Amino acid sequence: MLAAAYQLRRPTAAIDFAALNTSNDVDTIKAMVIGVANTQLPQDQYDGLVFDTSHADAVSIRDEEECNGVRVSIEAALSTAKMRFHVDVNVGYPGSASTLTATTALYGSH
Repeated sequence: MLAAAYQLRRPTAAIDFAALNTSNDVDTIKAMVIGVANTQLPQDQYDGLVFDTSHADAVSIRDEEECNGVRVSIEAALSTAKMRFHVDVNVGYPGSASTLTATTALYGSH
């Protein structure tokens, strides 16, 4: 989403999020990501994508940097395709508030 906001495209192995006012505790971030992944879509918006959070794991990343974070790995399935993917949550923000960029929803109006 951030790359789209800046009209940048690059291959990535993870979904990246920035968290501003939360703890960088691994278990806290893991619970937040699992909560989002377990959100049920309304029946008329169901796309068949299923997240299996029962084997989710989380580790601290970039500990030596000012803006460290947590990587949460989750399994997902769409029809017969199965994969494991990563959600990287960076905690804190090293830049000034003036560098924040507002984005619009990529799906629906939320």
